[in-house]
Amino acid sequence: MTYYQRLQWERAMKFSRKTLWTSCIAALGALASSYAGAEDLKIANLSALVGDPYFISMKCGAEAAAKELGVNLLWNGSTGPGIAEQVKVMDALKLQNPDGWMLTSFSSTALIQPIKELMAAGKPVVLADGTLDEEIMLEGFHSDNSGAAEQIAKFVSEHVKGKAKIGVVASFPGNPVDQARYEDLPKTLAKLAPNVEVLPFEYGKVDSSLSAKIAAGLILAHPDLTVLYATNGAQAQGVISAVRSANAQDRIMVVAYDATPDEVEGLRAGRIQALIAQSPYLIGKLSMKAVVDYLRANPGGAAVKPKNPVYSMTPIMMLTKDNIDTEEAKPFPYLSACAK
Repeated sequence: MTYYQRLQWERAMKFSRKTLWTSCIAALGALASSYAGAEDLKIANLSALVGDPYFISMKCGAEAAAKELGVNLLWNGSTGPGIAEQVKVMDALKLQNPDGWMLTSFSSTALIQPIKELMAAGKPVVLADGTLDEEIMLEGFHSDNSGAAEQIAKFVSEHVKGKAKIGVVASFPGNPVDQARYEDLPKTLAKLAPNVEVLPFEYGKVDSSLSAKIAAGLILAHPDLTVLYATNGAQAQGVISAVRSANAQDRIMVVAYDATPDEVEGLRAGRIQALIAQSPYLIGKLSMKAVVDYLRANPGGAAVKPKNPVYSMTPIMMLTKDNIDTEEAKPFPYLSACAK
């Protein structure tokens, strides 16, 4: 090797070592940045009815999971049941550039396009309760509402003898979450309690005063009314008020969905005979974990594809005065505030 060739070789080796060292430093920096990013993940939780114990319980579950997983929770939502307010809150959350989302929608269609856009941008979206008309989110968790009609029908068949009527006070027509709680009731009662007629559905719009007026009208119009079924806590309070005002506690049973603190107190006091309780705390926890698990397993930011199957069910339980204090029932009553 000539002197000139040796000089060229030494320069090349020096450049290669420098390039390799620079590459290693860059790779280590990228790895550190990636790790720090994983620990600084921001997960948005677009809630609904933020003051409702059901969604407070869901928030508590999400908070607990976020703390365990070492991520940040951005929690916000609407104060009323309208989808327009939810869309505004969603737009505000987007400004904080969250890495992933968990959300509850009051509409089965309105948030489909925004969810598609988030998923295409590599931001996983998990549906925390309810269903959408298109399975375009990463995953969805919701209560196994399919069993509610059967549990109610069985309860009614055991406690109502002879011909009778049941009135249903639901929330809004077309609300997919609420609709699943009552739409199968006529068909199921026809099998298990054919002597009980289901009256046309009424809508209390998550308003206790309106629900009280509806229930009072049903009590007055139907002397053979034996059961009033309210599909959420606010409507249950209105139904209870109407039954008490009519002095009809001895002939009309109240069955309600959810297990808010007021409903559980009503159950213990005998103003409600049965509650169909969900597990929102579990839904919040599972939804948060699903978002974070995906982000940590897929750090590249590629478009997110839905799982197959996309939906997972969480349990419901019928609570009565006889079982409310059992070990089995402990996870189901809702919270009014998260533990400190």
